[in-house]
Amino acid sequence: MKRILSSAVLALSCGILLSACACSHLRLDYEFNTGQPFTGIQGAFSDKASTTYTGYMYYFDAKHDKPSLPWDSATLHSPANINGGNDMRQCWNQAGSGGRNLNFYCGGSATTPATPPAGTYKVNVAPKTYTFNGVTSRTIGVDLNNVLVPVVKLTMDSSGKITRIDWQWWKKTGAGWVQPTDSQLASELNNADFEIGQANWAGDPATSRVRGSINLLATGSVIPPAQAFTPAVLRISYSDKAGYHYGFEWR
Repeated sequence: MKRILSSAVLALSCGILLSACACSHLRLDYEFNTGQPFTGIQGAFSDKASTTYTGYMYYFDAKHDKPSLPWDSATLHSPANINGGNDMRQCWNQAGSGGRNLNFYCGGSATTPATPPAGTYKVNVAPKTYTFNGVTSRTIGVDLNNVLVPVVKLTMDSSGKITRIDWQWWKKTGAGWVQPTDSQLASELNNADFEIGQANWAGDPATSRVRGSINLLATGSVIPPAQAFTPAVLRISYSDKAGYHYGFEWR
């Protein structure tokens, strides 16, 4: 699924490492299936236990965009096979205010191996190659141990617009689900954001979605921007202190 990135793509300290040049970044997104439809979280909190890990995607951003480069043919070369091969063609790219963003493994995401390969990655946009050395990744088990999971509930008005989002954060441990304290959450995460979209939403155009942030609090609520469309998608995204990114989506 193509999706626009936030305006500031974070530098990854322990996840995808940056090249010596701070001009371009490679970002790793872990993707989850929330196990519930969008309609199932209207007036009731989503079920954290239904969440499953589905795979990962890579995003690349060129901070100093060169429009003359053939971005449509850009490829990501991984140090080992992913989904049967180690060269993946970009599935979406867009020029933004800060440069150009490319997405690899759109839609179904990369699923095998379950842990992204470590090593050296290259983004090839002939005649230029961007190299990212020392890439590491995080293993996410099927039991989701130590993964923070957002649980959400929607309040709707009579026209079907979302007027409030309530959230709770939970983490799976060996003993079961526990709710982190505000200080624990703030110590683990950098930021958390939401996007609301219409039924055929794919991140574009801007009129098909609204965005906002949720505070790094264990529980809370937010009033989202007014929607000029009928919402049918909610996505919660966040990044942690190690530089990894996570996405949960209800459709």
